[in-house]
Amino acid sequence: TIIKPQYALERLRDAIAKDGRDTYISTEVGQHQMWAAQFLPFEKPNRWLTSGGLGTMGYGLPAAIGAQMAHPDALCIDVAGEASILMNIQEMSTAVQHRLPVKIFILNNQWMGMVRQWQEFLIFLKELIFSFLETLRKPQVFTTQCFKVTSQP
Repeated sequence: TIIKPQYALERLRDAIAKDGRDTYISTEVGQHQMWAAQFLPFEKPNRWLTSGGLGTMGYGLPAAIGAQMAHPDALCIDVAGEASILMNIQEMSTAVQHRLPVKIFILNNQWMGMVRQWQEFLIFLKELIFSFLETLRKPQVFTTQCFKVTSQP
């Protein structure tokens, strides 16, 4: 059975609400980042720790560790994809060494989803542009009259 990532994040949202602690959410970079922004609540400022559009795979786990160190009683969760978590998986040893109860919520879509999404979009765009250029090469496209201006009125 496949669990949709949106459903998984809705369940996480419900669990966060039941927990009641101050919550910090960090993300890696990818589709899971977009879904987390859409499906998780952010009621207070500075609780959404993300690299934004800077494309930093591996940001989320160290950010969650830092948030947990700064707020030991808070619930700190890194929402990650199966590929981006690997960029800094070694930081789990830091969390263990400092006995930090950081949570890692991994959404596994079997590939680098954002990378694949962009690749498919760019292939579509390339085919669209190629098709447009092929249309321009046809002589009937240019059936306008041209005039050469030789003097001013």
